[in-house]
Amino acid sequence: SHGQYLHHQYRYAHVEEKRMREIRRTKVSMVFQRFGLFPHKSVMENVEYGLQVQGVDKAKRREKVLSTLEVVSLAQWADYLPSSLSGGMQQRVGLARALATDAEILLMDEAFSALDPLIRREMQDELLRLQKRLHKTIVFISHDIQEALKIGDRIAVMKDGYIVQIGTPEELVTKPADEYIRAFTQDVNRAQVFKTGSITRPTTPLILGQDSTQFALEQMIAQELQQMYVVDQDSKPVGIVSKQTLTTALDNGSEDIAQVMQTDFPKTHISSNLENTFHLYREGLPIAVVDTEGKFQGIVEPADVLASISQS
Repeated sequence: SHGQYLHHQYRYAHVEEKRMREIRRTKVSMVFQRFGLFPHKSVMENVEYGLQVQGVDKAKRREKVLSTLEVVSLAQWADYLPSSLSGGMQQRVGLARALATDAEILLMDEAFSALDPLIRREMQDELLRLQKRLHKTIVFISHDIQEALKIGDRIAVMKDGYIVQIGTPEELVTKPADEYIRAFTQDVNRAQVFKTGSITRPTTPLILGQDSTQFALEQMIAQELQQMYVVDQDSKPVGIVSKQTLTTALDNGSEDIAQVMQTDFPKTHISSNLENTFHLYREGLPIAVVDTEGKFQGIVEPADVLASISQS
């Protein structure tokens, strides 16, 4: 095989040994498949190992270790030996050791494959939770396509030592580069892969304090809608109104949307996968989709979900 590894435009493939050791100590951390813990050292001593190699003084590294153990929910196990911990807990120790050095890149080589299925799912969820907080560059190697699709932002699929396709989880499933990729992803649960944002239908909402019930009803009739969402001045959804409710309100002489809108409505984030929205459809309303700032992006209805997960 051949190629090059670039980081901040720096070529690492052919650096001298001394520089490579420095990179390994300060730029990259690793989490191993078989944990790679020192059995004779405590959890704290294992986690501080990388900092010790860097020459960080004892007081500072102990402070850093305790804060890192808090992140992975293992602070109370700091003085225990690895043999006292379950497999999942031991892997969290390995993860904490990698995080403690504040390396820019985290290399995880089959990190969860030695765990049983339940603990493996828990560790995947833990990694996703930590990534939302830490925003690391993570290179995760896996033979499990479902695992890759769950935790990866971009995935490189390899065959016989060559990269066949690189893309987002949705791109791999919906736009396979060849028959190999198509066969590789054919049994994937699409509802676990597709994000709500990818099928959100943009709609124009009503604005609280600006639009009247008369205007709202006219818009619904013109657009052939049964419901419309209402947003505040910051474009955040605050309610939903139906055609029937608006008609009744106008018959009673009410022009204030705030008086007739329903404030209990289903809402989800653009990054949520479709599977996590299924329970919201029980209310019989379109789901309001919001971005990272909570601003209204549009709606998703059951028909949209069914169309997106269909294999045809």
